[in-house]
Amino acid sequence: MSCAELPHAPTSLAVTNVQATRALLQFIPGFSGHTSISLWLVEAQKNYAHNWMPIYNISEPDAVSITVPSLQPFSSYRLRLTARNVAGQSQPSQPSAWFNTLQALPSGPPSGLVVYPVNETALLIRWMVCYVIGH
Repeated sequence: MSCAELPHAPTSLAVTNVQATRALLQFIPGFSGHTSISLWLVEAQKNYAHNWMPIYNISEPDAVSITVPSLQPFSSYRLRLTARNVAGQSQPSQPSAWFNTLQALPSGPPSGLVVYPVNETALLIRWMVCYVIGH
């Protein structure tokens, strides 16, 4: 009978099906540590920052892909993944390649519309655009 060990880091991360607010993270799970994986933790670097931020976790022991939600539209990301079991957490995977999320369509008409006259034939128009994140 084997005792539980720390899991190994996932490998071969690939990001596909990139949308404005989500992307599909595919990977090869590492050694499970003789027990099931209780949690996958996705971390991200955004817009070429150096710090890693936890952005999503899921409890799906046999996962080989994860749809990562709640990304910001028109932003650059790279992702890494760790696995957790009863013995603890793996080292982080090697990061994915950088990818860019798509631009999102506005969720409604512009707000805060302001019009300034520039001269007899031109106007300067400014407005705010609101996005709904998570669709």
